[in-house]
Amino acid sequence: MTELLWLIPALPLASATLLIFAGRLLGPRWIATLGVGSVGAAGICVLLTILQWQGLPLQQQLWTWIAVGVLSAGVRVYIDGVSRGLLSVCAGGG
Repeated sequence: MTELLWLIPALPLASATLLIFAGRLLGPRWIATLGVGSVGAAGICVLLTILQWQGLPLQQQLWTWIAVGVLSAGVRVYIDGVSRGLLSVCAGGG
């Protein structure tokens, strides 16, 4: 389930960006649907990730920022036991 890791922060961030720039053009029902739906979808991704948890840290390389010789720096999503607990409380509600 590591392919879902990037969706956990991306869904609420995309929804917040859309609501910031186009919130006045949308009705209250669409605003509520986007806000609650994005967090709910991220919560489902968290639940699916936790159900596939096997005790080892999960990580997904999103992109490589710079690579020079053997030195490589990139953007990576990393979930271990502590972050799994925090994700379950914040996105899962308990």
